[in-house]
Amino acid sequence: MSARRTPDLAQALARAHAWLRSCYKAGSQATGWGHHHDEDPTEWGGTLDGIRGMIAMKEEPNSPLLAGAAQWLKSRQNPDGGFPSREMTYSPAEGTAWVIIALRDMGWTNVNDEAVAKAVGYLERCVDAQGAAATTPDDIGHPRTLPTALTLWAMARQEGLDTLTAQMTTRLKDMQEPESKGWGIRVGAAPNAATTAQVLHAVRVAGVREDTGWVRDGVAYLLARQLADGSFQNSYDEWFTKELKGVPSRCVHLGTGWALLALTDFPDDPRCREAADHAARYLLDHQRPSGAWLFEEHDPMEYVWCTTQIMVALTCWDAGRRQGGASARDLVASITGWLRESFLYLAVGGLVMAQIWPYFRPFLAAVFGNFRLDISGIWTNIISSAIWALFALGVAWLGRRIHRRSSH
Repeated sequence: MSARRTPDLAQALARAHAWLRSCYKAGSQATGWGHHHDEDPTEWGGTLDGIRGMIAMKEEPNSPLLAGAAQWLKSRQNPDGGFPSREMTYSPAEGTAWVIIALRDMGWTNVNDEAVAKAVGYLERCVDAQGAAATTPDDIGHPRTLPTALTLWAMARQEGLDTLTAQMTTRLKDMQEPESKGWGIRVGAAPNAATTAQVLHAVRVAGVREDTGWVRDGVAYLLARQLADGSFQNSYDEWFTKELKGVPSRCVHLGTGWALLALTDFPDDPRCREAADHAARYLLDHQRPSGAWLFEEHDPMEYVWCTTQIMVALTCWDAGRRQGGASARDLVASITGWLRESFLYLAVGGLVMAQIWPYFRPFLAAVFGNFRLDISGIWTNIISSAIWALFALGVAWLGRRIHRRSSH
């Protein structure tokens, strides 16, 4: 794909932008976005998502539209510092973290805004001594991946929380499933693409290097989960809290949206760029005529949170593409990656060639003799080049082992 924004992407984002504006509601009781066009404003899944989508479209944070939405959103803060969300009248860490992320997009932090500072304080109380987050302080002892990843993302963009974010990063590393190297909705749950993407994005926001061993393992898991059409499977999360006394809370995760966002965090990996291009093309091909996107093909409801998540992911993908084409470092990374993944095949091929070489040598000698070429000299050069190539691969392998051990 071209490094410039393609017309179909610009048009798709323009249609999504117009659709999102049409869903905005300004009233005496509430101002912002609902889960869909016909719903009154809500917090998580509506207004905070609308804010993020509009910011992605370069809407000024002090515009009347965003200022009104942010003012109403702040007014919804519970006394404990957290934020409710429609049927979740308590303060879920998940929704509270999302509010902090949205307000940070508008420029507000725990230093310059009282509501954000209170929300950050509430999230701190949701994190246990090991760095994992539960849905409320009363539910510590039952940590999950989503609140931990979202809280890390939110906290990493605030001031004075480096110790906490480092602890949470280590905890997420420990929550990685040891066999597949992906992440599930909680420790012991089957890994899935969306949850893995949530963790990868959070740790990259927190400053973890993209070549860190356990992060690379997570990326490999995510890449392996991309379907042939470029999409990733959606997933579902369910949890219980003491606040609701046995009534479950649920949310859904848009696999392709989350995966695209995470893949854009790895610009130096050609495999991630290729997978991101494929995912973006899938999303562009599945936009509705209205400008919105569906969560599931069988569900005709056009959700604000689903469309804005895709808008944010596509703008991040587009920004990465427009930074330029492949650099020399990209080329080296591509070659070394291919050599690393193909080493076994190259080794087997070399052994096979060594076995059959005596049968081919007389024929090649006759051919080269007609051109008066020194076959012995050519063979010596080939052997010498192969030895140096094997030496370089050995050094690269040893360096990778040392780096992976230090990252663990």
